[in-house]
Amino acid sequence: MPKHRVCLSVVAAFLCALSASSQEPQKPTAGANPFAGRWEIQLIPSKGTTLPFQGGQLGFLIIEIESGGSGLSGKVIDIMGAPVVTAELSEISVNDDQLVIAFNTTMGKQFNLKFKGKRNGDHLEGTATSEEDPTEINWVGKSTTMDKLAAPQMSTDLKALSTAMTKPPTDRPEALRQFLRDYPDSSLKEQATLQLAQSLPNPDEKIAALRKFLEDFPNGTLRDQANLQIALAPPDPEDKAAALHKYLQDFPSSKIKDQAEYQLIGTITDPAGRQAAQEKFVKDYPKSPMAGTVCRSLFDVYVRAKPIDESKLNDVIEGIVNTSRDMSLPVGNYQVNLRASTLNTIADRLMVNEVMLDKALELIQKAVAASEKADPQTKAIYITTLGQVLYKRKDYDQAEKELKRAIEVAGAEGIGDAQLYLGMIYEARNDQDAALDAYLNAASIASSREVKTSLERAYTKEFGSLAGLEEKLDDMYRARPKPFEPGHYTRSDANGASRVVLAELFTGAECGPCIASDLAFDGLGERYDHNTVAVLEYHLHIPGPDPMTNPDTEARSKYYQVRGTPTAVIDGLDSQAGGGGSSYAARIFADYKGKIEARLDKPPLASLTGFQVKVDGQTVTVSGQADLTPEGADKADKARLHVALVQETIRYTGANGIRFHNLVVRKLLGSPEGTVLQKPGTKTAFSDTVNMATLGDNLKAYLEKYEADRSARSNSEFKFSQKLDRIDPNQLLVVAFVQDDQTKEILQAAFVKPSR
Repeated sequence: MPKHRVCLSVVAAFLCALSASSQEPQKPTAGANPFAGRWEIQLIPSKGTTLPFQGGQLGFLIIEIESGGSGLSGKVIDIMGAPVVTAELSEISVNDDQLVIAFNTTMGKQFNLKFKGKRNGDHLEGTATSEEDPTEINWVGKSTTMDKLAAPQMSTDLKALSTAMTKPPTDRPEALRQFLRDYPDSSLKEQATLQLAQSLPNPDEKIAALRKFLEDFPNGTLRDQANLQIALAPPDPEDKAAALHKYLQDFPSSKIKDQAEYQLIGTITDPAGRQAAQEKFVKDYPKSPMAGTVCRSLFDVYVRAKPIDESKLNDVIEGIVNTSRDMSLPVGNYQVNLRASTLNTIADRLMVNEVMLDKALELIQKAVAASEKADPQTKAIYITTLGQVLYKRKDYDQAEKELKRAIEVAGAEGIGDAQLYLGMIYEARNDQDAALDAYLNAASIASSREVKTSLERAYTKEFGSLAGLEEKLDDMYRARPKPFEPGHYTRSDANGASRVVLAELFTGAECGPCIASDLAFDGLGERYDHNTVAVLEYHLHIPGPDPMTNPDTEARSKYYQVRGTPTAVIDGLDSQAGGGGSSYAARIFADYKGKIEARLDKPPLASLTGFQVKVDGQTVTVSGQADLTPEGADKADKARLHVALVQETIRYTGANGIRFHNLVVRKLLGSPEGTVLQKPGTKTAFSDTVNMATLGDNLKAYLEKYEADRSARSNSEFKFSQKLDRIDPNQLLVVAFVQDDQTKEILQAAFVKPSR
């Protein structure tokens, strides 16, 4: 679709959000103002173009217009893409016989749209433009009683293109080629051809395809996009900068000129030069979608500068706020206000750096006010930031009040930062007992360097040493009420071998949303015995460093193409990303349980026999054999045996507060790639011996290299608070499983306890 059609650019993104309705139109009252009434504004394609929707027109807006003694007034009833797209009426007037309606419309960024038209018989008709693009778009207004826009019906070719674009990156090029074969005369051919060129993984092939696109569409509307992609191709920053400068000379009026200028910033290596370019970008393109990103980068520079330039810092704060969407999205029974999150982040950064605290207070008060309908944990976070800002302003009484309110709002889930700052208030008042209690509460919820330092200082002051501290924290953690009761699953009698389902979780100790998934997986361990479900947890450095991560867990995440934590995979087939706080644990557990129990009656397609684990001091030997069943014959040469060495429990508290981590994968024996299985009847033997001291040395070397690499990237020293490289052989378990590399399906799993 042509990029300059501002009103149409959001169509594909919001089709699924639109709901259908059909009512008979209402005739305007005789003698009334000719523009009074309820109208559905439909967009009409310009001459020579078509809209990829059945009927060729698109319902964009429903507006109610009323006439009174002071003139016309109106209100928006519905807009395409609501609630993500919003519209606020900024002007409605009549000049002679021409109606003028102006809107401030949010479609990912702010647009200012103006509709001008006249009454023609029983309908309105006219043209629309935006401040961002003077191109006129035709529209017609039809009288209606509807309060919801009818969902547009996509044309066959648009459905096909949308399907092709949702394919994984590896499959997308062929899907787009198939679209072009199936719809050679489609109005979407130009867009599909450009998308195909951009989707090619080989850089040389991509550039060749983009140049061919320019030859095939010499007068196309997407030429500037293709040329920009070519300009971005050179890997050398100087070559890329030269290509981008040439692009800006060749396309001085391009609608995506700001994208080229933004990319130019990335080619500047000199910090002062880059900062100057960023400042110029914000000045030249204040409404660009990239302006907020640039303002955030400048904010990071300004907030650390000494002395603080409050004028510059205030300007970028306003830039960040103005480019954030002031809208609320439904999330279950709650609403999330996008701008409130931005306000909280800025206030938090100002508070941490102890600059412009008056501004921080103003911003966080707005965030708290906008979070009235937010979920309790989000609301508690904002109130905590308010308490922290008040603390930094030395308004201890009001800070204490807000921090206690945050703890009350958070409920059983708790909020560690609120407890930490309460402890700091009590220490400032020299109330050591209250301070120690608050720090203990903070440490039982989450861990950070500040919590650890404050707690150890207060505990040592009270007891003379740290003896007994960890055990006290263990008891506090175990005393927490369970977020849900998992129950116990009893398997019905079955003939022959029963399937053991494999549940895998990719998680991280610094990952807040992983709380719910970690607790849900703990519930799986309670609900199912080891002959029913085998559980594995792979730790990753997502979103922050995690000392339980190792090269094999990273390899496993690449195998599944895991992009974030938490991600759960049930029997290799059902992948579920996303989590939440402890209040979400029961719902997520129910999702996992449903997927697991749907698999339990599936016959296993492989057998795992004779597996045993022998522990002799620091030496661990694992052996056994795997075979495909006759029903799994088609899996030959595609199925692989994997054997995971698992630590039963690790005590470590990261930022998310999970203190005990269960069934943590420490190594994939043999290799992460596994061992290929042959045809049924050909048993694959497995045997591997691991020295735990050597494994510990390897884990330590990996973690030390991670520390060095991270320190080099951030230009500041990073060290894990605990390395967790030593493993007690008495804590070891083994999970063996067979997986089809082509479909990722787990064919069978087995949980093995060691013999000592």
